[in-house]
Amino acid sequence: LSSMSYYFYLHTNSFSGSLPSQLGLLSLATGNIEYTSNSFCGDLPSQVTALSSQTLDWVTTTQTYIGTPCCVVLSSIYTCSPTLVPTSPTTLPTSIPSSVPTSVPTVHCESGLYLDGTVC
Repeated sequence: LSSMSYYFYLHTNSFSGSLPSQLGLLSLATGNIEYTSNSFCGDLPSQVTALSSQTLDWVTTTQTYIGTPCCVVLSSIYTCSPTLVPTSPTTLPTSIPSSVPTSVPTVHCESGLYLDGTVC
């Protein structure tokens, strides 16, 4: 792509989805860049937008959905909804810690034996 210098036509090919940022590699293109009559959607990648100042004919939005989220125009492929269930298990928070830390851990012992066999 980086060696193409004039025409780049993608029109009327039944392409769909977002335009790839790799089209920004057309850095030598000074002629026509056209990708009309497809189902492109979403925002233009900044790499592609940067090319607009150097080309003679920049045809992007005729019969495309550029600027419209893909999930709106291609709802059978893309979704706008977030997932409802977390994809990994979550851990519940532990109890609230005491407000004053101690220098050594506090051992609570009910009436009975310590693990080492001594009596509480």
